[in-house]
Amino acid sequence: PTTGSINISFTNKHSSVFQYELISTSGQIVQSGVLGYLNLDANSINIDISTISNGQYILRVYSEQEEFVFNVIKED
Repeated sequence: PTTGSINISFTNKHSSVFQYELISTSGQIVQSGVLGYLNLDANSINIDISTISNGQYILRVYSEQEEFVFNVIKED
């Protein structure tokens, strides 16, 4: 569970621009954005979700070549 931010860490360098979508259990995209290139210099990315309602969400992080899906629980 998180109270306001999601931290994504990675260990490999990727050559594509990544984007994300935070999706409610009803399938609505409640937040989205561009993360950019995931490279070893940055090591991690933080996504602020403090403004969304408490609940369960699906976080989809994707590029043209790859996709990662995570379950997220937002609570106070």
